Amino acid sequence: MPLKREGIPASSDFKRNRGTHKKTEQPHRKNGI
Repeated sequence: MPLKREGIPASSDFKRNRGTHKKTEQPHRKNGI
């Protein structure tokens, strides 16, 4: 369970995914993690 590991690099991907997959449940899922 690489939560902390993906927490740092995912931050950049999360911000980018947020704009692309704004209507998807991906940003919500990453926020929950």
